[in-house]
Amino acid sequence: MFEKPDENKENHQSRSSFDELNAIIKNGETVETDFVFGLPEFKPDPVIPSIHDWSYYTFDETETVRHFVEDFLTSISSVENTEERIKRATTYVLEHIQWIRKEPTRSVSELVKGKAGSCTVKSVLLAYLAHKLGLKSYVLAGYARNVSIDNCPELKTRNRAYKAGSPYPKNLFNLPLEPKDKSIEEDVGHAWVGIQTDKGMVYADPTTGLVSTTPAERQIFSTDYKALPIAHPDFIDGVELTREHQYSYLDLDFDEPVQRIRAKVSRIIPEEWKAGSTLVLEGPEDKEVKLVSPLKGFDIISRSRAN
Repeated sequence: MFEKPDENKENHQSRSSFDELNAIIKNGETVETDFVFGLPEFKPDPVIPSIHDWSYYTFDETETVRHFVEDFLTSISSVENTEERIKRATTYVLEHIQWIRKEPTRSVSELVKGKAGSCTVKSVLLAYLAHKLGLKSYVLAGYARNVSIDNCPELKTRNRAYKAGSPYPKNLFNLPLEPKDKSIEEDVGHAWVGIQTDKGMVYADPTTGLVSTTPAERQIFSTDYKALPIAHPDFIDGVELTREHQYSYLDLDFDEPVQRIRAKVSRIIPEEWKAGSTLVLEGPEDKEVKLVSPLKGFDIISRSRAN
């Protein structure tokens, strides 16, 4: 989720560890660095956190859910290419689960039974299919420019070419339309999926059918999807986010499943942050649901010493 790496930046082999960064700080230097956090990996647990609305869904592998998965796996039994499998999975969820704005239940299995769900539920189901394919996946939330289907929930298939007289909004077909100087936060709150492959990250949106396996659709994810940061290093004393990262949404990273958050560090980072950043949401019966973003290290931008 996440800021695309600078082409001039050193490769990940030069990434500094927690202890290496603190050693620099102990030496009296201030460091501008990208905190590099991993993404919380999707797991089909009984309670699944929803970052999109700061809530949760319950998930049970019921007979309905098993049939949903089995029918999909049968439909791709002859498909070996990973990217094609992801595209088929995205289309499968798009066609079998109708988009609805307000859900009657927080039970994913009940929503599968009713063949309807929000963008978050559709993303959870796509992540679940990726899990069944042996792929690591991540449910992302944030904003997506021009991808709302609020006015056309009946849409079953995606047609990239808008035709005059179509009953559906033009912005569903021709992307992007909005001016680039418009704040992304003014657009549609949304959820989608990142899937890790041997070739890098593939982003897929089971609400619109977009998959970043073609140059055109990769460009849409690159410019028109912004992800909500789950890790919050600004909670650490002595860490100051750079202006562009204060309360901002992050670009997607196509190389690895990480969140890069740039900040200036002037004090030693506490030991409890060595494991990463933990976001706590309220679960059922007031139980906590935790999303852990493991700390992968630091991509240092610059170092300076106070006069």
